[in-house]
Parts: sequence; C-alpha cells; structure tokens
Amino acid sequence: MATTASMVNMTCAALLLPAFSVSDAWACFDCRKAVEAQVYGPDFTLNLLALLLPLGILAVLGVAAFHWDRISSKLKKDQQDEQ
Repeated sequence: MATTASMVNMTCAALLLPAFSVSDAWACFDCRKAVEAQVYGPDFTLNLLALLLPLGILAVLGVAAFHWDRISSKLKKDQQDEQ
C-alpha cells in the first residue's frame, strides 16, 4: 500500500505531465498575428533581456555558492593582509 506522501507525489506528477509534454505554444488563427507582432516588436531585445536577467542572477549565485570556500578563504586572507 502506498503512503499518503507518495500518493500526493504521484498525483502531482500525473497532473503536471501534460503541461510539460506540450511541444509548442499556440494561439488561435485570428490572434496569432497580433501575438507575434507584440512578441517580436521593437522592444524584443529589452523583453528578452528582462526575461533572461533572473537566469543570469541565478547562474552567478550558483557559481558563487559552488566556489564559496575559495571566495571566503581569499576574503579572510585579504583581511589578514590588511592588518
């Protein structure tokens, strides 16, 4: 018999599976041109940078967390050299 936690996990996975299996975004035929015009408009680069900025921040934080031991030892060494 499955436990309650595993049942919840299986239910969540079953509900999320269709969301991740969709291959392309789509719009109705009437709205498609308006959506494309809005997405690929003159602010495309700015919108793309605003969309990717959180990923860049997460990447920097991830690299800093991965190398934290080297960073902290270097900062401690610099502080000792100043004194």
